[in-house]
Amino acid sequence: MGKSYLIDQVAVRLEDTVTPLAELPDVGADRLSGRLVAALQAGGDPFLRTGFPLAETFTLLGLAVRRYEHVAGAFAGKPTVVLEDRGTDTVAVYQAVILTEDADHESEVVLALLDTAAAWCPAPDLSVLLLDDPDLCLVRWEERTGVSATPDQRRLMARAHDLYLWLARRQPHRYTIIDRRELNEEQTVEALAAVCRALASREER
Repeated sequence: MGKSYLIDQVAVRLEDTVTPLAELPDVGADRLSGRLVAALQAGGDPFLRTGFPLAETFTLLGLAVRRYEHVAGAFAGKPTVVLEDRGTDTVAVYQAVILTEDADHESEVVLALLDTAAAWCPAPDLSVLLLDDPDLCLVRWEERTGVSATPDQRRLMARAHDLYLWLARRQPHRYTIIDRRELNEEQTVEALAAVCRALASREER
């Protein structure tokens, strides 16, 4: 069970409280977003690498901002909790890894990318970092994509994992860590639901 599955389960449990969003690469509902996503996917790389990392980075950030604008317009004046799978945090983390050859500068780059995104849309009120067994995550990724991860892709995922942890520990006010290695499926869904209930209560005040 991956993030999308868990989000769907939380949305069912809290039907009238939360609104789930699809993963960022699946946001091609409008024509422009669809064409941009198709261009990123054209190279066939699961991490949307086309050989132009800066262009990819700002395209993904632009798509995230565009989605925020659509959501903000749809829910204007209505307190709601929106569950976003792969938002600006994910774009910033993965693109920071892609833009840097090693870990020496990736922390500076991820903060710069988050600052860039914040100029156009607010940061999430709360980001949930789901920790899991890396080997199981890799198996699920390979089953979902239908390909075996290359050494380069494994390194990218490992670096992203470490950078996520660094970011969560640097910004504890904005991150909640849920360790799935200590929870079963029901407990994980309930932990996520509890986070959503707390946010919904805060919105209603």
